[in-house]
Amino acid sequence: MGRSAIELQSYIRDRTKNITKDCATFLFFKQKYNGTYHRREDILGGGNLLMAMGLFGALEYLSKIYYVLKTGYENIPNNRNSKPYPIGRPNEIKWERPLSELIRDCPIELGIRNLNAQRLKKFWQNWRNKLAHLLAQDHRWGGVASFDDSTLSFHGAETHIKNHFTSFTRNNGRWECDADKFRMDIEDIAEWICTQVTGHTGARARSTLNWLKRCWK
Repeated sequence: MGRSAIELQSYIRDRTKNITKDCATFLFFKQKYNGTYHRREDILGGGNLLMAMGLFGALEYLSKIYYVLKTGYENIPNNRNSKPYPIGRPNEIKWERPLSELIRDCPIELGIRNLNAQRLKKFWQNWRNKLAHLLAQDHRWGGVASFDDSTLSFHGAETHIKNHFTSFTRNNGRWECDADKFRMDIEDIAEWICTQVTGHTGARARSTLNWLKRCWK
């Protein structure tokens, strides 16, 4: 594997872990100091909304990397016309197609694979957009939860969540996000994309890396 592929994998893993490791802190604190935590629920939250905000950002980041890697940034249509052009920053790529393709191709099941384009757009608007721009969500439409069993250790809780929860479930027309499982799935998606890097040519990995570096200038 070439140098560009290795560096691209580092970008994927490191920037994803910047978010997921922060999110894991909430679960660690609750499991280690559960007595203190539950006595101070008047001033302490579970980290649910902060986790969801960060993880939706990570999902968008990963979906765009996957899309550029798979398509080649020189082949991505310009949002302003039909001609291909070299994309610069991530916000110059609309989220819809990258997210749709990642959900379709990636074996990690978030619980939203069967949504069509219209429903996925509504899902994204009600989850990511309202959390990012309004710092809230419509509780009639959905809610964010996190693990809350103080009898387990941190590692015991991690195992239980991984084996028994799904990132997104829908019951009686209302969505629920399990933020802890969402974190684990984001980590798994990042690792899956890293495996995809090795399946492409060195030139495609290099062009994706160059695009990604331009995003931070």
